[in-house]
Amino acid sequence: MVTLPLRQVLAMVVATIACTSLYSRMGDWELLGARRFFRLKQAYEISVVGLTIITCWIAEVVVSNPGNAIAFTRSALIWAGPAIVSGRLFGWRLAWIFPLLALFPLTYYGHDAEGNVRWWNWTGRPMDDWMCWVIAASSLAIGFLAILAPDRRLRPLAGGFGSS
Repeated sequence: MVTLPLRQVLAMVVATIACTSLYSRMGDWELLGARRFFRLKQAYEISVVGLTIITCWIAEVVVSNPGNAIAFTRSALIWAGPAIVSGRLFGWRLAWIFPLLALFPLTYYGHDAEGNVRWWNWTGRPMDDWMCWVIAASSLAIGFLAILAPDRRLRPLAGGFGSS
């Protein structure tokens, strides 16, 4: 039997909700915007993710201890990457696709036969695990690159879902 504490999944939910909130009903019209509008939109998307991470850290410090807050923030940073990429590819309302696909391998294969947490399972590693911080930096970098990619390049991948 595989168990997963709610706190480990909560970081995924927070990061996905932050990315899902970037949906705009005017998304198709926003594609016609000028370069300045596009830059403002990018800054808005980055700031929403950043403010979500900061808010999570503050909330965790208040209800828990700084060690748990750092681990939760690292996990939210990692989950933000796939959520951003999924949102950019399939539309912001479907930002949950890649995080949900990653959840099964983490919960089912994240522990070895003795019950030890594997090195790549960031949801169960301690706060000072350097490999998880490398995964967090890589995930966030990929997410930010997806935000910085022009809408016109990602539009065909969105298909009927809409890119905003």
